[in-house]
Amino acid sequence: MDLAAEWLDRLHAEADGYARLALENIAREFPALVSALMTAPGQFPRRPRDRTPVFYGSFDWHSCVEMHWVLVRLLQACPDAVPAAGVRSALDAQFTYPGGWEPSGSDFLSPGLAEAELMARLLPAGEFGAWLGTFLPGLAAGEPGALFTPAVVSDSSDGQIAHLHGLNLSRAWCWRRLAETLPAADPRVPVCAAAARTHAEAALPHVVADHYMVTHWLAAYAVLLFS
Repeated sequence: MDLAAEWLDRLHAEADGYARLALENIAREFPALVSALMTAPGQFPRRPRDRTPVFYGSFDWHSCVEMHWVLVRLLQACPDAVPAAGVRSALDAQFTYPGGWEPSGSDFLSPGLAEAELMARLLPAGEFGAWLGTFLPGLAAGEPGALFTPAVVSDSSDGQIAHLHGLNLSRAWCWRRLAETLPAADPRVPVCAAAARTHAEAALPHVVADHYMVTHWLAAYAVLLFS
């Protein structure tokens, strides 16, 4: 037997159990490991479901992310071997992404746009537009504004702040991918395409003509955008 086929057969054999375990974990609120900064009385405790409604399940944040990854991967690799309806329901139940929270002060990537780009690869073409409408419902109107506004890099010599040049280029790539994935007549296409250009124009001049804290890595993001 072909080695790849052998391991895929093993995955099919275990898929149902893995999927059911993941579904159980992402909806399990307790026990939960919570780390939080308190700056005044009364801020804590709050139960996990109230504090982080999207990723409240499992023991901690990384295990919840990993269980979601299990579901996505199983749905992609062997949908016939898992409770597909339950998996899709769990994935589709995610809340609207809070894009206004982006960015932090040293991001390379937009979590929201990177997730949307991933789903553009995983979902059938006819389903992606509806999923995106739930995840980022304001795109056609240019909302949330924080996702459409290139990050301002105040100090390119600061190795952390300089990451924001990469954020702008990786956002440009994600916007380009969304524009290319949606149907041509979709009103979100020109908005996404314009956002790609705006972010690219903000970052591309810095690829070869800036501080070494930028130029020692930013070309990788430019090549990603153009590829």
